[in-house]
Amino acid sequence: MIFSLPNGLQGYLLTDARGQRIDKGPTDVVVDRNAVNRGRDPEVVNGVSCMNCHWSGMLDKTDQIRRHVLANSKAYDEGVLAFVEAVYVEKEDFAAKLKEDRERFARAVKECGTPLSKSEPVATLAYQFDEPLDIDLAASEAGVTVAVLQEALRRDRPLARQLGGLLQGQPVPRETYVANFPELVRAVNGGRYMADFAALPRTDHISKSTGMRLALIPAGEFLMGSGGPEALEVEARGYRYGENPQHRVRIATPFHLGRFEVTQAEFQKVMGRQPSHYAPTGRFREAVVGMDTSRFPVEMVTWYDAIDFCNQLSSLDGLPPYYGLSAVERDPNTRAILKGAVTVLGGTGYRLPTEAEWEYACRAGTTTPYHFGSTLNGEQANISGNQPFGMPEGPNLNRPTSVNDPKYPRNAFGLAHMHGNADEWCEDGYVEGAYASRGEVTVNPVGGPGNGLRVLRGAGWSGSAFSARSAMRFPVEPESQFNSGGLRVARTP
Repeated sequence: MIFSLPNGLQGYLLTDARGQRIDKGPTDVVVDRNAVNRGRDPEVVNGVSCMNCHWSGMLDKTDQIRRHVLANSKAYDEGVLAFVEAVYVEKEDFAAKLKEDRERFARAVKECGTPLSKSEPVATLAYQFDEPLDIDLAASEAGVTVAVLQEALRRDRPLARQLGGLLQGQPVPRETYVANFPELVRAVNGGRYMADFAALPRTDHISKSTGMRLALIPAGEFLMGSGGPEALEVEARGYRYGENPQHRVRIATPFHLGRFEVTQAEFQKVMGRQPSHYAPTGRFREAVVGMDTSRFPVEMVTWYDAIDFCNQLSSLDGLPPYYGLSAVERDPNTRAILKGAVTVLGGTGYRLPTEAEWEYACRAGTTTPYHFGSTLNGEQANISGNQPFGMPEGPNLNRPTSVNDPKYPRNAFGLAHMHGNADEWCEDGYVEGAYASRGEVTVNPVGGPGNGLRVLRGAGWSGSAFSARSAMRFPVEPESQFNSGGLRVARTP
């Protein structure tokens, strides 16, 4: 079945005689000759193989249906005959229509900025998963570094018997890698904690007073900081905020983290004031005229305000405060807290996430700069699209948006706006050389007091794509206020 789209491009779908989708075409009807040449099975695979042959549009085939039906007209009723005569035109007319269609298809492809090519991208990508894997690709698909994979193979002798060729620089067949992938994941600790997570309740924690939803984040391990090409880019830009070296961190205990950033309405309800600039009464109210900003992230929040919000929310929900907060000094006009003495009391009350918890939750099992991939230009997250990372410039909203704006993808844990929209405070003090001092596996790290600075993560609506990366650390004074500075709350069950 061939779909001719309004823009001139085409889509192909394999169906049976009843019009139902099928995964592979019968080889007595059609074969994928390119697949045969590559030593693959000859079946035409739905969604992969079609454009290998149809890279220039519809093929010039001699149609047999019209001739057969009309030659045996007594075997068919009048409706079928009329349909065949109308749809299956004469050979010369059919050839002219095919030529017209191919020319239209070529124009449409050209308008997309891509020349016609026999190297169809979908098929080319799919075929890569038939090729043997070297150690770099094997490590990448397992979500670990080459060093971690090598260590796992040396430690696990049964696994090394299957995949040990990687240690000697020899590629392994794809089917061998796939067959041993579960054992490989366990060997690199990639699946050990996820199995525990399956037994945990999946229901969110819901705040009794505000209805805020906090997702349950499983315990597990991940690589914290930037590595590979991303680390090289960080070095090339001269960035010196201590996100290297990349190192393994274990989050030993499940925790809850807000599915969304704290909203203006939630902050107003808990704190009894509205600090946000992008609100109906805020400094930049002209930018949001006619908008319901109640679900916009609260901003202009100091680190001390974030600590106070956690304690006040705990009190409203009948939970013990997680922090001690004393010696408070406030801005006389805005009531923002500019100074205070903070101690950690612990318990099940609301709190800020640690840096390690935040990055672990943001990545949600990914190793790329963003949970949705390696590039960003404002399409995938609410950041400054004229400061992209790895791709051309994109859209620039120039303001915050709703914390559950469906335009931007959530990550695998169901968390929204982990990149962009609002900078998010973490509990830790900023220590620039902290990563370099950590061991082989660091459990539940928390930054010390450092030089008095605290850490923002995720970047806001005005931030660059570079600053919105999962590994990015932004040290600031705890009394700082930004029109993109907000928070996301956490708690320990």
